[in-house]
Amino acid sequence: MSEWAALDETLTPEPLFVVEAPDKKPGTELQRQATLLKLLRHLAPDVIAYANTNGTHIASLAGRAKANREGRTIGAPDLTVVWNRGVAWIEMKAGKGDLNPAQIDFGNRLHRAGQHVGCFRDPMSALEWLRSLGAPVRTAQ
Repeated sequence: MSEWAALDETLTPEPLFVVEAPDKKPGTELQRQATLLKLLRHLAPDVIAYANTNGTHIASLAGRAKANREGRTIGAPDLTVVWNRGVAWIEMKAGKGDLNPAQIDFGNRLHRAGQHVGCFRDPMSALEWLRSLGAPVRTAQ
């Protein structure tokens, strides 16, 4: 393999983790993530889910610098989900949203470390995935 080919591979990594296919359903990434969190509150009360400080949408340079000092990690998945003896990381995307290289790299690092990481568009798919991992998620009625 040439040095140029190796460079190209590092710039466009392939996800080693679960990535749900794009869809045409309505809803922004934020709306889908909010729905997932609401479903978790109702169907998985013993699960702890929280957002990670990973955003690049911090308005000011001073705000970005402060977030970096606090440990912001570009590419970290949107949510950490914890339950008794389990943990998973979820990146939510809108229907046509794509993972960026930093998100793929971070997710691959988690995957290589033996952790559960997935990218979802449908909150119900994310719930099913968490249930398959052993998270105490009740079935929706």
